[in-house]
Order: sequence, then structure tokens, then C-alpha cells
Amino acid sequence: MFRREIFNDHRDGISQKRLEEKRKIGSATIERWFHDLLKLKKRMFSSRSCPRVLGIDEHFFTKKDGYVTTFSDLGKHRIFNLAKGRSAKSLTAALNRMKDRHRVRVVCIDLSPTYRGIVRKFFPNAKIVSARFHVIRLVRQHFLDTWKRIDQEGRKNRGLLSLMRRKSENLKLEQREKLERYLDANPTLKIIFAVPSAQLKSPEPPVRKTTYP
Repeated sequence: MFRREIFNDHRDGISQKRLEEKRKIGSATIERWFHDLLKLKKRMFSSRSCPRVLGIDEHFFTKKDGYVTTFSDLGKHRIFNLAKGRSAKSLTAALNRMKDRHRVRVVCIDLSPTYRGIVRKFFPNAKIVSARFHVIRLVRQHFLDTWKRIDQEGRKNRGLLSLMRRKSENLKLEQREKLERYLDANPTLKIIFAVPSAQLKSPEPPVRKTTYP
């Protein structure tokens, strides 16, 4: 436990000199313990089996190293693995090292065709699910492009843009009336904007009335 504490302190940015003064141990010992625990953590990561529900996403790391791909265990809400790069070529070695890839049943990704191809190749038993955030963002972008074609001047109005982006339940009465007047004046846009509530919500179960004698 003491070695692990030293490891965590050094990992979190406390220098060897400061730890040497505070803990009364040599810098060579700190260095050795740190590398020993790094090797242990590496063995622990490499021996783990792939989770059944996997999340794959990219993150910008540094200007020098570029992007890193994060593999998450969505069932346990924790990081499963990290790999430098985001292309199929750069990730192949890391993917080949993953154990029991056949166990993965669901992979949640963005709309990247690269990740879609990776899932089909390396996780053949998995169902691909697109993250809800990316789907909604894509739909919104297409809506804004269509709005610009229908009414370019209205699309430039920041007030209308703000109303379009909000949920109807978050609009004040005067804001809702303003939006309705604009949509009534643009019936084509109103049809595109108005999604039937039945498509957004699952049908509610029928209410059972209890009768008493």
C-alpha cells in the first residue's frame, strides 16, 4: 500500500525530489517502484477480456501525438483500453491484442465510417449502435441546411435560431407564439419542423380504473 501511495503521488505530479524529502526514501527507489507498478498495471490491462458492451470514441491528445482512441466498458462505466491514433492502420495492433473480441455484443460509436469498418472487422458478433448525441447533431445540421434553402433571411435571425434549438416546454408563452407565427408563415418549414409526438414518445400504458362495489 505504501508503494502504491508513492506511485499515485508521483503520477499526480509530485516530483521525486519532493517525495524524497517528504517520505524519506531515495529517488532510485521511487523510480523503481513507479516502473514496477506501471508494468503490473500493463499486465492487468492486457489480460482482461473485452466487455459485452463497448464504447469507442476519439479524443485529441497532443499536437505531437495527435488523436487517441478510447475503448470504454459501458456496462461498468470505466475505461477499458487506450490506443494512439484513430485510423484502422494505427489501431490494428492494439485491437489484435484485445482478448475475447467475440464476446462483444454491442459497440456504441459515432457516425465515423472508419470506426464502423473497424467494428465489422474486429468485433463480428457485435451490433453497431450510433451514439444518440451524434445522431441528433446530424439531424439538426440537415434541418439548418434545409431551413437556409427555404428562408435564407429567417435562418440568419439569431432570435429565431435560438427558438428553433430549444425544447418546446422550455419556451415562454410569448416565445412560443412568436415561433408559431413564423412557422405559420412558412408552411413548408413547419411540416419539416413539426415531428408528431407519437414518434418521439412511446405509447403510455392504458390507465386501469379500479371499480369499487
